[in-house]
Amino acid sequence: MISPREPEVPSWSNPDAPARHRWLPKSEVVDALKLQPRMSIAEIGAGRGDLILPAAEAIGSAGNGFAVETEPEMLASLRERSQNSRNIHVVEAPYHATPMAAGSCDRVFMANLWVELAAPIPTLREAAQLLHEDGRLILIELQAHAEWPHARIAFE
Repeated sequence: MISPREPEVPSWSNPDAPARHRWLPKSEVVDALKLQPRMSIAEIGAGRGDLILPAAEAIGSAGNGFAVETEPEMLASLRERSQNSRNIHVVEAPYHATPMAAGSCDRVFMANLWVELAAPIPTLREAAQLLHEDGRLILIELQAHAEWPHARIAFE
């Protein structure tokens, strides 16, 4: 179980802001995903790669990490940050229509994306179809007291 964090409003415009990393501690998130070596995982809305990079380390070189992103600035940063990771595959595609094979993932996760989606149900359907029979979908949102741009749920 993840320990509760004190409410604070991080600077969303700065992805490297220290407050942003306190409310979403990467090591705790990776632990909660229960990743194992050789797994195939996908992060929909991978952004700059803040979660897919440590998750890819957890699945090891025999695993596959798919980082799905649409935003050009995020894609550029993601490609640069993941260039030395042989098990990360950057997927430039709409969140609701990836070119990935159905049933190909052990875990699919989305962090801080749900409330930003104009049409979340198609993205949820895409995430579900990517999972194999025993796969898990993990939705992670900002802490409950964050004020930008909407109320959100805590990571617990």
